[in-house]
Amino acid sequence: LFSETVWDQAVAFAKTLPRPFVAMHIRRGDQLAKGLVDPHRSLEKAAELLNRVVLRTGSKAVFLMTDMQNRNDLARLNASLRHTRGFRRIPSQRLWQREVQDMFWEMAVATLADYFVSS
Repeated sequence: LFSETVWDQAVAFAKTLPRPFVAMHIRRGDQLAKGLVDPHRSLEKAAELLNRVVLRTGSKAVFLMTDMQNRNDLARLNASLRHTRGFRRIPSQRLWQREVQDMFWEMAVATLADYFVSS
């Protein structure tokens, strides 16, 4: 499913995360640009959902996949994760410009997560 390079990098990264961990995908950039979501309400709902999952599962960390570009939103979301060590997000080398390989790498990490949440 994934190239050996992408898979090996994902496995190595996943080993650095405390278990159990949750992978979460939050669509923000494209949905906001199209006016399909309220920026504040959708962020609050995502944080609420994520916190419920973290509490139910006893997860110790969150791996976040998102096209969210607003650093304040990212900081607010991270601060809301009071029951974990926060999320880990590894941006592309060119900040906020997504490479195809980065997206495959994130998907590979998500398959290694103990739990997955999409919003």
